[in-house]
Amino acid sequence: MRQLSWHDLQWSLRRCPEAVLQLLKEKPGKVFVAGGFVRACIATEHINDVDLFVPSKDEAWAAAHYLALKIKQARTVETKNAISVYGRPASATSTVEGMAPREQT
Repeated sequence: MRQLSWHDLQWSLRRCPEAVLQLLKEKPGKVFVAGGFVRACIATEHINDVDLFVPSKDEAWAAAHYLALKIKQARTVETKNAISVYGRPASATSTVEGMAPREQT
């Protein structure tokens, strides 16, 4: 797997929803973007959702609540693996507990 270039990272940040950017800034080191979002950004594909990984279920609910307040007509749905926030325009953000990235060695 190749490392992201500075340009790839900047392009991904520009395409990231504002509410997600604000959450990442407010919770540094506790909320991580993962899933197909970055790949879709770099490939200039349609973005279906943004997956956020957090260390605990409490953090997942806090992130989902924060996003629900920021996204128009938001609704929150909990499943076995995630808490998803759906809003308008058609967007989805999932927060998944206990899946923070491992430290690089």
